[in-house]
Amino acid sequence: MKQQILIKLIDRAEADRDSEMVQANTVKRMAQESQQTLARLQTFRAEFLNRAPGTGSQPFTIATLEGRQQFTNAIGHAIGAQQQACNEREQLSAQAQAQLVERQKRLLALQSLHTRQKTAQQVLQVRRDQKESDAWASRAIRTQPMDKTK
Repeated sequence: MKQQILIKLIDRAEADRDSEMVQANTVKRMAQESQQTLARLQTFRAEFLNRAPGTGSQPFTIATLEGRQQFTNAIGHAIGAQQQACNEREQLSAQAQAQLVERQKRLLALQSLHTRQKTAQQVLQVRRDQKESDAWASRAIRTQPMDKTK
């Protein structure tokens, strides 16, 4: 594979990986925010049930109990919907993390290939240089006058 093409592929893989990382972080942050909202809803429901009319010795009427029940049902539905949103965002976050891992693997594979190719080129260059050096030494020996005194 030509070096320039490989370098362009590596650059593209880095950009894809960086984009995937931003997306994964965004989805993770959204999942965390959903969890925080769910926790606030659950806390609010618990606090409401602790101080709502009809608990303990507080006076209450049927209308108050019906209103409390309607509100409790509504907050229960909201908590259920938020729990579903949390589950979906957690799943999206896991998928984004998996895609990020795949992008990173692709980048590392391309970088590894590039490194191997550069190493192979360096080995070939060393061999060429050695061959050239040997040829030069051989010519130098042949062109030297022989010492006849020996």
